[in-house]
This record gives sequence, C-alpha cells and structure tokens, in this order.
Amino acid sequence: AVVSTQSTGTEIRIEKCVMTPDADPNYSTQHELIIEGCAADDTVEYHDSPTFLAQRFSFQAFRFNERPTAVVYMHCYIDVCSADVEGTKCKIGWKACDADEAEA
Repeated sequence: AVVSTQSTGTEIRIEKCVMTPDADPNYSTQHELIIEGCAADDTVEYHDSPTFLAQRFSFQAFRFNERPTAVVYMHCYIDVCSADVEGTKCKIGWKACDADEAEA
C-alpha cells in the first residue's frame, strides 16, 4: 500500500486485508490476511518499506475451494495518520501485535 502526499508528517498502516472470490468486499466467503493491523494468516510476512508512506507485506498464494477457477480479489483498508500524534494506530504499529502474541 502506498499513499501519495506532500505532507512530511503522514504515515500509513494497513488496518484490514481480506480476500474474496467476488469483487464485493462484503462477500460471505472471505479469507482474512490482516485484521486490526495484525497478521491473521500464518503466511503473512511484513517487509521493510523505504518510507512511512508505504507498507509492504507478502503472503502465500491460494484459491477458494468454493470457486477454484475464480479470480481472487484483495480488499485492504488503510489508516492514514499524522506522524507527530502519539497514540495513533500508525505510531503503535506492530507493537500491539507483538504484545498480543507475547500474551498468547
């Protein structure tokens, strides 16, 4: 995900990414990749980004058994935050995910 802006104080965070066999992001069959900014799929890996305006990740490819020949659609929702405001989801980032994993 990448955001284009002239502001130097902007950061992004992927809030949610789901895959569906339909263009409708609310389609009943979904595979969750990222939920509340944290990996919901064991194959999701986050990668370094050259800027706070980009976020990179990868995951293992798959297909839906329900419609094995269908196109797979990816639907992502992104938070755009002010970099100088403490406590935003962008500032907390994966620290919250790491804390959740430590508690499990």
